[in-house]
Amino acid sequence: MRVIDIALKDLRQVLRDRRSAIFLVLMPVVFTVFMGLAFRWQGNADKRLPVGVIDLDSGALSSSLEGLLDTVGAVRLSVLLPAETSKVNDLVHKGRLAAAVLIPEGYARRLTTDSAEMLTVICESGDPDGQSALRAIEVAARRLSGAAEVARIAFAQTGKPTEVAQVAELWREPAFLVTAEKQGAGESLATRSVATGFEQASPGMLVQFAIFGMMTTGALILLERRSRTLPRMLTQPVSRAGVMSGHLLAMLVVTLMQELVLVLVGQFAFRVNYLQSPLAILLVMTVLALWVSGLGLLIGTRVRGPEQLALWALVSMFVFSALGGAWFPLDVTGRTFSKIGHLLPSAWAMDGFQNVIVRGQGLASVLLPCGVMAGYALLFLGLAAFGFKPE
Repeated sequence: MRVIDIALKDLRQVLRDRRSAIFLVLMPVVFTVFMGLAFRWQGNADKRLPVGVIDLDSGALSSSLEGLLDTVGAVRLSVLLPAETSKVNDLVHKGRLAAAVLIPEGYARRLTTDSAEMLTVICESGDPDGQSALRAIEVAARRLSGAAEVARIAFAQTGKPTEVAQVAELWREPAFLVTAEKQGAGESLATRSVATGFEQASPGMLVQFAIFGMMTTGALILLERRSRTLPRMLTQPVSRAGVMSGHLLAMLVVTLMQELVLVLVGQFAFRVNYLQSPLAILLVMTVLALWVSGLGLLIGTRVRGPEQLALWALVSMFVFSALGGAWFPLDVTGRTFSKIGHLLPSAWAMDGFQNVIVRGQGLASVLLPCGVMAGYALLFLGLAAFGFKPE
């Protein structure tokens, strides 16, 4: 009963403070909106390389070449006026265009008479984007040249521009496509999905502010130490383990309440599909709350003043959030950064949430992340118990 009394005392203190609602619920929701919109714009951004096109021929084959360039899919066309020819070099040099292609006058006549067709391509030789755009232009030019050869054969050696354009149009809808996938050792056959929008922001801010929320409950322990309440509590029939268990229970309840509110807001306001596997999400929430509470106990029993408590809470939040994938998906970083991030429990918390809401997996997919987080919880609780001093 003493453990329950200590936990209820902590809960009353937290709920009595109006600032708790701001830091535990309102701020996470606001940050989720901002981050969700930012990741949504990033996910919907056109990542194709910008390529400028200046058409001095103005014929059917020029339009066919532009259509084939669009079919390649790697480039995004920007049609420029002939009067802008003098500006092209500057646009490419400043990086506003990955490359520019000049379709010269008489291009269609040379192509249909089997003469050497000439395209002028401007790009930076040392720029990877420029070289990628150059390869895309070369692919489209070869396809159009092949279409001209097919038209000469199919239409009795005439190969008029309109006939070449008809053949070139067939490239837009090929009869079949051949793709190749490399299967690495130990990798899943399914492509690993990367979170965008609120699927990244909602669990990310949940993890971040769960870590930050430990400052509220950690402050209770610091207050008891500084007001000499903790030594007086230990004169009562309650052990140090009982005192720590009461504080831990209160931290668990506060963190789980915070997580539950943010999960429900994410599910119904931001349409993040937490509830497709409720048991898996509940398990991740519980173990996340456990290691965060253990970290809060550790900090609360070691710091000597409110300034140190705020400092360590902020440092913990920023380090665990930034390296653990709460701000951006670790899937889009390099392998080394991802491995470093997974040295922290926050990365495993993000894996657990995103295995469910992004990849559509079930309970089995969160067992490993929860096991790693449980190990960190035992580590933090052990260090907190070792350094627990009533003074």
